[in-house]
Amino acid sequence: MDRGDSLVARRAYSEAEAIFRRELERAGDDQLTRLKLAELLSWTKRYDESLQLYRAILAALDHPERAYRSIHIGGTNGKGSVAAMVERALRASGLKT
Repeated sequence: MDRGDSLVARRAYSEAEAIFRRELERAGDDQLTRLKLAELLSWTKRYDESLQLYRAILAALDHPERAYRSIHIGGTNGKGSVAAMVERALRASGLKT
């Protein structure tokens, strides 16, 4: 992970943590809301740590994902349709798929 990515990730997490802490204060005695916010903050931190780990691994491997161009299609529904549409657009522009 380069220094810029690391700083952006830390700042984003820091801002999210500040928002969660503000909302926790606002929740007052509402224990269910406090519990949900604390759980969300915990999940956000684990996600951030996991993302940093993957970035560090890719950096240690000299970013093999940058060796070729790719398009990542994710989500629950519509991946096949999106992939077909992207393939048609790339072929129409003269690229191999």
